Amino acid sequence: MAEAQEVHLYGTVIGRMVRHGAATVTFESSDAGMARFGIGSRILSSNLPLGPRPSTPEAATAFFGGLLP
Repeated sequence: MAEAQEVHLYGTVIGRMVRHGAATVTFESSDAGMARFGIGSRILSSNLPLGPRPSTPEAATAFFGGLLP
């Protein structure tokens, strides 16, 4: 089963980071994040716009990779 962590920004849960194995993650936007910042918003990263589909593993792993233990 994949491990997930909420991603908070400016007091809003904007999505969740989902770990798929030791070195790969994806990012899934939340409804609250899309409602507050808009679909397509690049508030988190230019490579991780908020949207109804999960990010690519490459984009999310590049962004979050330095933050994970």
